[in-house]
Amino acid sequence: MIFESATPLARACDALVRARRERDIEAFESATAQLWEAAQTAPADELTTALAACAELLGELGPGFGGEFALLCGALIELGALPEPLIPVLRARLTEVAGLAVEFTAVWAREFPGEAVPEPGPAEFDAVLDRLDAAIVPDHAVRLAESWFGWQSWMRCATTLMQHSATARQACRADPALLAAVAALEPARADMTALSTLLSAPEGAAAAAR
Repeated sequence: MIFESATPLARACDALVRARRERDIEAFESATAQLWEAAQTAPADELTTALAACAELLGELGPGFGGEFALLCGALIELGALPEPLIPVLRARLTEVAGLAVEFTAVWAREFPGEAVPEPGPAEFDAVLDRLDAAIVPDHAVRLAESWFGWQSWMRCATTLMQHSATARQACRADPALLAAVAALEPARADMTALSTLLSAPEGAAAAAR
């Protein structure tokens, strides 16, 4: 157990951790929904404890499902959780997924020369994965496609985190690999503005953007 299951949010966190340990995707999704419902009325200290548990799980999830789960982590911050438990995990995963998204663009250009990279809308995912799957090692094709299509969710979480935490902004701005990956993605995607601004704006301007 993460903590005593005395409240609905605590029970949902316990169920989430148990589902992940047992690799039960249906139970994990059910516990996620229960956690979100319980979080609506939970006090800030419980929200922060829940965020710490979720951050640990976020470090284990793949780029696609992890991006969806990252949105929950960001939402807990918006509800009142202190952002600190999420900072190291999110910075590391953001760098990882950004790098994979950059690799996606390079592989696409190599395997399908002359074709623009696909728009990262969900309707395109299956067709893109089928083509990539036929061109490179299937497991890696999944990771690259999930990173390209899931990147927006990771960005949304990162934007929330950095808007609420100067420490998070400093940590992300101090990561050369993240900055390089973001710069490489900017010409390829139209959805980079918010994250790029937070990574490059002077500290006063970034704080004012909250």
